[in-house]
Amino acid sequence: MTNGAKCRIVASQRGPDKKWPPNERQLTMSKTVMIDFPILNDGYTAEDREDYESFIQELGGREGVNHVARYDTIQHLSGSLEGAIGVNLWELETAEQLQSVLASDEYQARIEERDKIHNMDRLTMYLATQTLDEPYDPSKPALLDLVVLNPGRTLDERAEYGKHMKPIGERYDAKVVKSFTIQQQLRGELPEAVEFNIWELPDTEVFAKIVSDPEYQANIAERDRIHDMGKLTMIFAAPVK
Repeated sequence: MTNGAKCRIVASQRGPDKKWPPNERQLTMSKTVMIDFPILNDGYTAEDREDYESFIQELGGREGVNHVARYDTIQHLSGSLEGAIGVNLWELETAEQLQSVLASDEYQARIEERDKIHNMDRLTMYLATQTLDEPYDPSKPALLDLVVLNPGRTLDERAEYGKHMKPIGERYDAKVVKSFTIQQQLRGELPEAVEFNIWELPDTEVFAKIVSDPEYQANIAERDRIHDMGKLTMIFAAPVK
């Protein structure tokens, strides 16, 4: 399962209390999305970060970094980001807005709490351009699909492969509802990721039916030629907002 992306600039991996992105350029699109995969330290649960999450959403909103969606992990299927409790999506317009959050006295005062709860070496964040935003049913599970290509393969090749996958998914009432071209990694694992897709599924059992479909099976050689299946990351998740 997978569906295309453009250039990616990998930022130096400095802690989010530092001033990253490393320059203060205006982001080129009218809105961009920060994709945030929280990974917690051993012994901590999603409930332990609820107060911190509420704080960071309120602070971000004041600076124009708006929390727009959250998906909680049901099951990690493959690839990197094992232990991620889900994904958060944040909208912003300029790099300066993100810088303002990170430089604020309120944020700086809670860095010790942040580092106690989160595994900051593995917590993974990207800036991306949203290329698809369809309505979705919050009662249905999702498949989070973080795409990595093999060396030398192109996003045009991947888009062509996606044309074969779309009707197969639709046969089983599975469809991509959100898609993002990754422009920049801010920190964490999987710097090679080029695209992030969110699939809406009727249920988690449908995934096995799709990958067993004869047409899907007939395209496996092409899938493996284009994608690094050892790094491509898939997670079942439940939409929360």
